[in-house]
Amino acid sequence: MGQWTDASVWFAAVLGVIGATGWLFASRAYRAFGETWQGVFIEIAGAVMDLVVFGVVIGVVVVRRDRRREMRSHQELIDDFKKWDSEEARHRIAGAVRRLNRLGRTAINFVGMETSRFSFRSHDIDSIAGSSFYAGAWGTGGSQEKAVLREVNFSFVDCRDVVFSAYNPFAGLEMDLLRHSQFRDCQFVEADLRGATFNGALLEWTQEPPGETGHRQETQDGEPTWVQEYYGPFYRADLAGTSFEDVAFRNADFRDADNVDKCRFAGATGLEDCKFDSEEDRDRVLRMARETAS
Repeated sequence: MGQWTDASVWFAAVLGVIGATGWLFASRAYRAFGETWQGVFIEIAGAVMDLVVFGVVIGVVVVRRDRRREMRSHQELIDDFKKWDSEEARHRIAGAVRRLNRLGRTAINFVGMETSRFSFRSHDIDSIAGSSFYAGAWGTGGSQEKAVLREVNFSFVDCRDVVFSAYNPFAGLEMDLLRHSQFRDCQFVEADLRGATFNGALLEWTQEPPGETGHRQETQDGEPTWVQEYYGPFYRADLAGTSFEDVAFRNADFRDADNVDKCRFAGATGLEDCKFDSEEDRDRVLRMARETAS
């Protein structure tokens, strides 16, 4: 029962429509009916109403209730395993996310997740739009206070409006370990990050990006062509409206990313050592970083 209705409800609805249509035509000749047939007619009208009320309305309510219950069960499974960094936990989480996607939900609560070496796309997950990884909780001692993701691959996934990090509770303190949301060696190749939020997070890559992403060579016809050898973590990612306010960057590479000029970088640090497509892009981002974060 993954949809708002199922086959039994549709069947009742079709019978109701057929019955209502027949009742409408028959009502025109009601006065000509004998007493017996008038009684039959009234019974048919009652049966049609029963189909509509009990077969459709109540059926839809039951299906929607079961759907919410099923979604809650999948979310609880994610909650149970999102702190357990193991192969079994990753497979269980992936299965729950897929089932939630089939139920129409992409906004999933990953708040407090700690995992590594996980790829959403390789588990057939196309969208986590509207999901959350760190909502800003601190000082409670609970499981939602810290999100740490290592080598997690968001490539080719719809990540619109995902809250990777809401904000840094200790803004102004330049200590990476105090960052409650940490994303290390994560990939966002061709991800849709429009409207995503990384505020106050640590975004770190272990390896320093190379000076060039490829080299030029000539084809057999003597035409120059570009051979891509390296793909940065944001290669062809759509960053329109993405917020990197107060983010601590380490070895980030924004080359070949789309709409970098439409991001927010106020208060971000570490950008001096990041890679950009041009000096103009770099200077523009550094100017934005000098602004005060909202």
